[in-house]
Amino acid sequence: MRAGGITLNGIFTDTTIESNFVSGSAGDGIVVGVSQGGVLIRKNTSIENGGCDLNDTSNPSNSHNLWEENRFGTKCGAVP
Repeated sequence: MRAGGITLNGIFTDTTIESNFVSGSAGDGIVVGVSQGGVLIRKNTSIENGGCDLNDTSNPSNSHNLWEENRFGTKCGAVP
């Protein structure tokens, strides 16, 4: 995806974001804001976005996201 981003907000179970290319977004590249549950985010490339390339704004007491093997320039929030 060029000049756009990927955003997930809400309650998620058994959800995977995998093998995407995100670049050139005016905001963040990949944003995950899970209020309950968890998302697996792996093998994505997110570079040269206006905000953070990867951003995890999830509620840490109710969510458990896994970030694996992603390529990125900047990270924000709870991204390890």
